[in-house]
Amino acid sequence: MKSRLALVAAGAALAALAMPSSAAPPVPQVTDLTGDANMINGQLLSGDPLPPGVPTPVGSDNSKDIVSVLFESQKSKAGVCTGFRATLELKGPANLSNVLYRVRSVSAVNTTGFWLQHRNNVSLGTVTTLRLIGGPEVKTIPLTLATVAENKIIFNLTMSDLKAAGESAKTVLSNLGSDIRTDAWQLTAPQWDEALSDSSFKVCG
Repeated sequence: MKSRLALVAAGAALAALAMPSSAAPPVPQVTDLTGDANMINGQLLSGDPLPPGVPTPVGSDNSKDIVSVLFESQKSKAGVCTGFRATLELKGPANLSNVLYRVRSVSAVNTTGFWLQHRNNVSLGTVTTLRLIGGPEVKTIPLTLATVAENKIIFNLTMSDLKAAGESAKTVLSNLGSDIRTDAWQLTAPQWDEALSDSSFKVCG
């Protein structure tokens, strides 16, 4: 009996060793110092007393303060790429009143702008769009409304969205970043915060 129990225990130990450890959480491609969502750190206003990324907690708006942006490929249960997700994380809960939240990138097709935008203003209401600049034509494609979960805004793009933008599963997005602006429809200024990086992301990597 003792030998049988010993064998069972040994088998359980081997099984535990064979099990993969918990996967590490994904690392955002874009990160930003917090405390600088104040319209003065290089935010395109005259004077700009401080360069971007310098914390100024007094006057910084947490709902417009960028923490990070995470790009992730999305796959079906069969392992087929279905598009990608971009999650914009803020320091505080998002403000959905006259604010434009933008996740920026460029591609080989849309060389100046491949912008995911979630905005709310009196003229448009709440909409999520893909703004394309530098490709065959400048255009805006409507997307499924982004998910807003407290301090995160989650954009989801399908392969159909990518095809409409002239992109594909092989698309590589570069110059990843984000900016947040006051949204008065045709005027999107001033800019509250901005995050830049030299990172890239392969849609179906």
